[in-house]
Amino acid sequence: MATADSEMGKNFIKIGIFDNRFIFASMEIAIVLLLFVPRFATLGILAAIGYWAGAMAVELSFQQPPFAPLVALALITGVAFLRSPELFERALGKNSQV
Repeated sequence: MATADSEMGKNFIKIGIFDNRFIFASMEIAIVLLLFVPRFATLGILAAIGYWAGAMAVELSFQQPPFAPLVALALITGVAFLRSPELFERALGKNSQV
């Protein structure tokens, strides 16, 4: 948990989101739940990619290295490709009708 004395808590205070840390934790839990329900996995993948892309944008806007969000984004995108390649085919405009 990010307390005000931890390094993560200090970073949260620096960028002004310390008071909203429970909202971000709730979003992460909701995304994980979406990923584990097969019917909502595509929505979970898109939400996770958006969440971590936003985290990377925040890191970049405060001149912080975006390595942690970048790694998470790469892992989630890789898992998403392995789990549902048809999502990427649709995104790239390829027609995958049988």
